[in-house]
Amino acid sequence: MAGGQTPDGPVFNITVEQNGSSDGETMVKNVKAGYWPCAIWNSGYFGGESFSDQSVMGAQTTATPEGLLARRGSIAGMKPGEVLLFYVREKSGTGNEGHCSATLSTIGDGVFSCTVVSGDDKGTYTAGGPVTEPGRRAFGPAGNANAIIKRTAEGAILTFSEPNLEAEGYCDFFGLFDGENTPEALPEVFTFKLTNDELKNWSTLQKVNDRTLPGPLGGSLHIRAVLTSGVFDEKKADVTLGGCSELSTGEQGQVNATGKPEGGSYRFWSEPQGMLMIESEGPSATLTGSRPGRGTLYVEYTTPDGSRTEASKPASVVGIWSYNGGNAIPPVPLYDVNGNKLSGKLTVPYSSEPEEAQELVDFVSGNPSVFTVVASAENLDIEVSKTGKATLEARDNCGNTAGPTVEVEVVNCDDETIARLENQRQAATENLLIATRELQKTAGSSEFEKARDDLVASTIDLLAKTGLTIISGGKTTGAVKTAAEMADVAAGLSDMLASGSHEEVYVNGVKAAAGKIWGEAASTLIGLGEVAAAADRFYENIAEIKLHEEALKSALESYEKALTAVEDVVRRQQICKRDKTQPQQKEEPKADPTPEPSDPKPPVDPKPKTDTPPAQKPPAEPPAPKPGDEDPPISPPPPASPPRQVGLPYSPQECGCDKTKSISVNSEGFSTLQVGVKNIGDCVENFNKTSVNAYANTLRELSALADSLKVAADGDPEIFRVQSTKAKPRLDSLIKQTQSYDEAGKTFLKEFEKCPESVTTGMEVLKSAQTVTVDSITTKY
Repeated sequence: MAGGQTPDGPVFNITVEQNGSSDGETMVKNVKAGYWPCAIWNSGYFGGESFSDQSVMGAQTTATPEGLLARRGSIAGMKPGEVLLFYVREKSGTGNEGHCSATLSTIGDGVFSCTVVSGDDKGTYTAGGPVTEPGRRAFGPAGNANAIIKRTAEGAILTFSEPNLEAEGYCDFFGLFDGENTPEALPEVFTFKLTNDELKNWSTLQKVNDRTLPGPLGGSLHIRAVLTSGVFDEKKADVTLGGCSELSTGEQGQVNATGKPEGGSYRFWSEPQGMLMIESEGPSATLTGSRPGRGTLYVEYTTPDGSRTEASKPASVVGIWSYNGGNAIPPVPLYDVNGNKLSGKLTVPYSSEPEEAQELVDFVSGNPSVFTVVASAENLDIEVSKTGKATLEARDNCGNTAGPTVEVEVVNCDDETIARLENQRQAATENLLIATRELQKTAGSSEFEKARDDLVASTIDLLAKTGLTIISGGKTTGAVKTAAEMADVAAGLSDMLASGSHEEVYVNGVKAAAGKIWGEAASTLIGLGEVAAAADRFYENIAEIKLHEEALKSALESYEKALTAVEDVVRRQQICKRDKTQPQQKEEPKADPTPEPSDPKPPVDPKPKTDTPPAQKPPAEPPAPKPGDEDPPISPPPPASPPRQVGLPYSPQECGCDKTKSISVNSEGFSTLQVGVKNIGDCVENFNKTSVNAYANTLRELSALADSLKVAADGDPEIFRVQSTKAKPRLDSLIKQTQSYDEAGKTFLKEFEKCPESVTTGMEVLKSAQTVTVDSITTKY
């Protein structure tokens, strides 16, 4: 037997305390025994629990029980089913049974001395043995099994035979409970069941079996067995194993073992066989992944004195075969076709061996700021953060790349979205061109242009001719008297009639005044007709403009909707274009300056103009951009000049052009302008149908009244007196009506004083709708 395998101290100690009485006799025994592993496999064990020869002999995986304990290093290191035999190497104790007492001590390896005192007699006796040489221990006490430990999956079972006081044959009553009076449950006291946790914490082990048992022939026995750990060196032969043993197919890992005491030899192997190729040299081994699987790597260390122990660690070989079925991982988009942020997640399947390969490797993103990855048994959940490209690979626990390295690209939009947006842009641009042509057609119709241009002239004409009937000066078709003048002439006639004189001079004066009224009323009626005609001309122009204004507003609304649709598509294309940074806040495009609208007269010596300087020949033709790579088109400017201040009656209760509003060339501006144009038309129409019409009727009635007085003055004086008396009240009423027209006309002229300029500005706004050109749209889109 190789030397150095016997522990320096006991593996465990058992103290048995007994106190019993029967038939008037008592006895007390206390024995403490220390147990060492046997030096030989011996099946002749008769402890508290029976083990068959086969079970005990089957533990002979090493030359001796001492060798097995040295190889496993501890009780916890034993494998389920393995058995260890122990003998009592040391013990001590005392006993007293009333007539006799004894003291026990150890004097050698399994050799004891017992001193017995009985009355006046005293003797010392030797027990155990025989004493043997170190090389022949198996032929001495170390060959006798006094206890056995059998390892189980749950822990271990320890059984032992009672450690004797060695005075039982000298003091009669120490055997009160032997033979036929042995308690039936005594073997339970001599059995300890240990858990795995207790085995791992062997140095603090303490267990107690405490029973009071009846003797079959009488009496009772209180027995207490205490198990405690020993002080033997569990790590006399020790080995540790470190390094990388979890790798991928074809890759290598390095492991190193450290054995104590130094100077021994190492043997490496793995289970299952064939999973790893192992090349070892001394305490080091190079592992190569050969076949996917999971298993264990072992190292056995043999000390210089022949003791063996082993260590192990998990081992695995993983194979990552492909991602996404071997196809390229599709680009992961951040935005959809509507410009909305997507979840930024993609699930990618992967093929691997063995199962649950994600436990054996780490899936790594080459740039976690672009994307991160979380693995499950069959899939990778990729979550992206920003645009860019980064690698994806698996790394085993040795740091090797397992399987292929693939690329993950994060884009703002995928190819399908880019293609859809391009189709939408083309369709939206076509709709914009159609709306532009319709807008130009409406704004450029001959009837609209004629009414628009003539409205300014008719406004001026209306004011001029209305003024002639109110303010002195100027000529119309005939000599037109102002309303004030007509009122003055009529007032003079009224005064004559009020005098009631019938003298010839008076009669002749009435005749002259009446004749003057009749003539001037007739000529003024002609001038007033021209006012009505001018008002009708103005209103007809307004009606024509209102008709085209509605069509123009509708065309402009269609244009704006089409333009909004194009700008929305372009905005989404801009999002897709930004492939280097996160989408930034959209910057509004700056509109090209639009010249003030003017009459479409050709300039003198026109010079051709271009939007850009003449292009120079480039050194080389640049490659055609791919869809989605072009610079995003810039939105066109609004189809008109900046907002204009236009004074019109924007409220139905108003007339005149004093109050201004900012009018833009858009559907909202046209709606506002439409209201003002309608109201100014209604104002003129109302003035024409009320004031002008009423004044014309007043002049006709005044002319008829004057004519009747003139005829009466040539006839019977009495009849003339009666008629002149009756005519005066009506004449006074007509004078007031004439004065009313004078006041209404002055108000109308004052309110409309600024209208020619305002109407001109309003018509220029309408005209500017023609500035949208098809060429500008096709150039920009």
